[in-house]
Amino acid sequence: MRKFTLMVLAIVLSFAILASACSATTTEKNQEEKIQDQTDSQEQVVDAYQDTKGKTLSYWYPMWQWEADFVGNGDMGDLWIYKEIEKVTGVKIKWIHPPIADADAIAALNVLFASSDLPDIITHPYYTYYPGGSDKAIADGVYLDLKDLMKEYSPNYWKLLVEDPESLRNVTTDEGNIWCYYMIDSFAQKSYGGLIYRKDFLDQLGAEVPTTIDELHDLLKRFKDELKLERPIQFPSSGHSGNNRAIISAYGVCADYYNDNSIVKYGPIEDGFREYLREMNKWYKEGLIAKDFVAPPKTEVVMTDGTAGCYIGGFNNITEYTNMAKDVPGYALVSGPYPTLNKGEKVDFKLKTYRTQQNCTAITTSCKEPWVAAKWLDVKFTDEFKIKGNYGEEGVTFNWVDGKPAYTDYAINNPENTTLGIFLYKVAFGKGPYYRIQDRNWFTHLPHAVEAMDIWDDSSTGKAELPEPFLTMPVKEGEKFSAIMADINNYVGESIIKFITGELSIDNDWDSYISTIKSMGIEEALQYKQAAYDRYLKRPV
Repeated sequence: MRKFTLMVLAIVLSFAILASACSATTTEKNQEEKIQDQTDSQEQVVDAYQDTKGKTLSYWYPMWQWEADFVGNGDMGDLWIYKEIEKVTGVKIKWIHPPIADADAIAALNVLFASSDLPDIITHPYYTYYPGGSDKAIADGVYLDLKDLMKEYSPNYWKLLVEDPESLRNVTTDEGNIWCYYMIDSFAQKSYGGLIYRKDFLDQLGAEVPTTIDELHDLLKRFKDELKLERPIQFPSSGHSGNNRAIISAYGVCADYYNDNSIVKYGPIEDGFREYLREMNKWYKEGLIAKDFVAPPKTEVVMTDGTAGCYIGGFNNITEYTNMAKDVPGYALVSGPYPTLNKGEKVDFKLKTYRTQQNCTAITTSCKEPWVAAKWLDVKFTDEFKIKGNYGEEGVTFNWVDGKPAYTDYAINNPENTTLGIFLYKVAFGKGPYYRIQDRNWFTHLPHAVEAMDIWDDSSTGKAELPEPFLTMPVKEGEKFSAIMADINNYVGESIIKFITGELSIDNDWDSYISTIKSMGIEEALQYKQAAYDRYLKRPV
């Protein structure tokens, strides 16, 4: 019996050893296959750029201040990420950097347009600044229509566009051209701003986060009467601020143009705006809005020194101000939804972004080999540079953890002693077209700061928003529209302040206010804006 038992045990052990050996062999084989796949992929990338080796491109590129800080007296080619691109493509970039300030960069860009000596590639400080717009730039022979070039020579970028109809529509002009490469986010960020409250003050009062205008009003009164706060709400000055839509939106309008079932309307002349001003005038008379709201102290000061109870800001402020107030006992912030007039409703406005972002980059007609520029720009959208462009160098600034890239301690607590966001300008892409992984550094924010975006987004349908960055007008219409709105914006901004303070009466002066805006040409401006939106909806994508 003992011999039989030993024999069985020996057989079992033999199978176990054999299985272990097979498992080890399989693991080693899988690792070898993974390494081979990576090698094959890298070889394919290298092969794809054999025809660009030794080429040279000139690139007009306005730097962010943080990029300039890391570059010093050199150019963007000194940065690690662009050295990596040169290794892959073999393309040498002749960098041209204008002054850093946006206004100075735009002025330099206009001088450039007036000359006949254009670089091969131009990145705009934000969107387009060509007089008359992008279609006119193409018609004037300054920029190329890039659609065919992208299809053939920028397959990675083109794939992102065709997979997302909204992005394709946004980058296509009214005449069906595509004039530039955009920065494309991995996903469209949810609403990035809304109401933020001192949670420790709410706790002192035993109060809940408001969800309606009446609840917000009652909370502000308690801030003033019970906590003796100087400014229950840190209020945007003129009401023309985009951020103030977090309150205005309760009344079914905003402080600018908006979409009402495909009809473009101008908020400041609508009845809902009048009712919003009526409520703000009440708040002002009750001392809930500070007398200096036109030129208030900095928000980071009043939201950390105990003088303000709430404000309208971005999710990043929650982390920023909490860190600033680390020595304030019990300090805490919490976000709240866009308040509505009636419980359980949603507003139709929100602070939103698009996947297709700023820093539009065009290829000029001066470029002798535009296909080289198209291939070089496309590198940023390859799988390799989607990672490198966001995380930097593997083993130095990031490592793979559970199949995902994660920043190293060196990156997070970097030698420059900066935030991770700023440090990324040294090791990854900053301005210009690239694939931005939207949430790459959200882990540096407090969890409830990131959660705030969901809270704001869930309280709005967003259907009243116009795609303003992508609406364009013909030259003459654009000039007339700008001239009309320059005067109207000044008048509306001044009037809003007077309505809030009571210098103008909602009941007695509103009709005169409306008549004045109409006499200044708002109906003509509305026609231009409606036509721009109609063209946007009909774009041939």
